[in-house]
Amino acid sequence: MNFELTEEQQMLQDSLRRFLANEYTFEKRREIIESGKGTDAGIWNALAEMGLLAFTFPEDYDGLGGNGIDTMLVMESFGRALVTEPYLATVVLAGGLVRDAGSDAQKQAILPAIASGEKLMALATGRPRPHPGCLGAGLQRPHGWRHERRAGGG
Repeated sequence: MNFELTEEQQMLQDSLRRFLANEYTFEKRREIIESGKGTDAGIWNALAEMGLLAFTFPEDYDGLGGNGIDTMLVMESFGRALVTEPYLATVVLAGGLVRDAGSDAQKQAILPAIASGEKLMALATGRPRPHPGCLGAGLQRPHGWRHERRAGGG
């Protein structure tokens, strides 16, 4: 097995670490936390412009068709910088659920909006064993969060 990063993965890691060192300082992190929002629109938009919010999604939905290694590199860098942005909740969990279990219409409506930084999401489940035909996600709207649930994945 080859455990070395590809040239593209090394470039991703280097550019993300450089970005976070320059733009996501401890002072910036403190400012974000003290704002009570836990996220910064400028940072989130920069992550979208870098393509980080699109990595795990198929190209048909404005994604970059990345893999688990790409996600690992992003998460590792975010952990090193103590990033508070909702990448795990929005891209990996909720976005991953839509990518893997959503209908084509749901994918078309949600994944490009996540990839562009337009939507923040959270995975929500209210039952210990969700109904196998139920897809649910929290969508951030201008005036708060709304739970969207569609039976049958449609």
